[in-house]
Amino acid sequence: MQQQQESLWNERITTVTQIYELCQTILEAGNHAAVSGSASSMNEILRDGVASATKTAIRCWPDQNQILEQAQKTFLKKLRTREPGKIKICTEEWFVTYGNCVFTAFSQQLREEIQLTEELSRRLFTLIDEVLPLDPAGKSRMMLETALRCGASEPRLAFDRMLAAFSQTPDLAQNLAPDYRYQPDLHPQTELTCCPICGGAGTPFFTAYSCRIQTFEPMFLPAKLWMKCPDCGNLYTRYFPSEFLQMGKTMVQVLPKPEVIVLRAPQQEKLHTWGEILNQIRHYTQGTDLLEIGVGEGYLIAAAQEMGYSVTAVELLADCAQETANLLNCPVLCGDFLHLSEDQTYSVITMGDVLEHLQDPTEGLKKAWRLLREDGVLWLSTPNYESGYAKMAKVSDVMWCEPFHITYFSRAGLTALLEKIGFHIERYTISNRYIDSMELILTKKNKDRTV
Repeated sequence: MQQQQESLWNERITTVTQIYELCQTILEAGNHAAVSGSASSMNEILRDGVASATKTAIRCWPDQNQILEQAQKTFLKKLRTREPGKIKICTEEWFVTYGNCVFTAFSQQLREEIQLTEELSRRLFTLIDEVLPLDPAGKSRMMLETALRCGASEPRLAFDRMLAAFSQTPDLAQNLAPDYRYQPDLHPQTELTCCPICGGAGTPFFTAYSCRIQTFEPMFLPAKLWMKCPDCGNLYTRYFPSEFLQMGKTMVQVLPKPEVIVLRAPQQEKLHTWGEILNQIRHYTQGTDLLEIGVGEGYLIAAAQEMGYSVTAVELLADCAQETANLLNCPVLCGDFLHLSEDQTYSVITMGDVLEHLQDPTEGLKKAWRLLREDGVLWLSTPNYESGYAKMAKVSDVMWCEPFHITYFSRAGLTALLEKIGFHIERYTISNRYIDSMELILTKKNKDRTV
């Protein structure tokens, strides 16, 4: 299959190169007619050149035959003039119609591809840089379309080309994010030069187009480069907004505002799901003091309150903390949970899709270990980049585009880290809350150790 793709696209690239080289000759002939004043001597060259170009294009893109043939007929009709200046004009008019037709058909074929090989990607970028007569915006769009199709085969090249496209055309993503303009100077990025999980030297693994996801924010880069650590096997993003990493350095308590009424249309299935998770946890601990790290939409807190738990909640984002406090009439601690006091320990700690947001997941899990009582339970969910869903969805998986995520684990990589810290996996399951996520119930393996 890959050989067929290589052969087909090599033929297309060669054909497009030949077509535009021929078009250049035709344009030069039209220009020569205008400059030399010898219209009649150029007519035959122009007629043959346009006929050859039309025939070649129709062979490649037969569905464009009506447009191409009509452009040729219009050109031949106008070619009857004996005025050299008009011959130049009609040649240029033909090229606009013909060139747009060829480019549109070629671009459509490119958009139908999911991924291209390394060699084909490089040939296409050469075609864009050196052959296609595109204006800056057109070149940016073509670079982006090509980069989107080599995120797996050439992740570093794809990342560099996406940013180059946005540097050239800052509002390139206006169809997905109308208010977004690429302004890198406004949003400095921190470069993660090594694996935040084990310190290994990662290599480019995959590049995704973050603009296409609903949760995209201007502080993030439009392209997301995932690195894979050869030592622990886990993934991390190469660049992340510095302003986000600086959030939550101080812990403050957010209280409900009695004068503010917050309503939300509740989803019963989400409450039921959390109720079932809490029932599973009760097989391993009877304690009812629960610490939730990351409140999300507040469903776990609501379910836990109904089932008799005493809940302490921690949330990094101030707006989210205040909304949840108002919604459920409970205080929320706002800040990075790594700064949470360790004066109190908990029977149940929940980290629902939090780990992937941490710059240092190891320290996050060690913190949870210290906050957990000896007979307590840590419930954890986080994406598994080798999940069954990920294997089936491959490059179309939206997991790759998530701008707020910093690290991804495989099941094996997470298991190794949990065991090293001192957790025992009591239960592993596939989440029905979020695609790609794995869910684990953990207890302390070595209850007398300190981390």
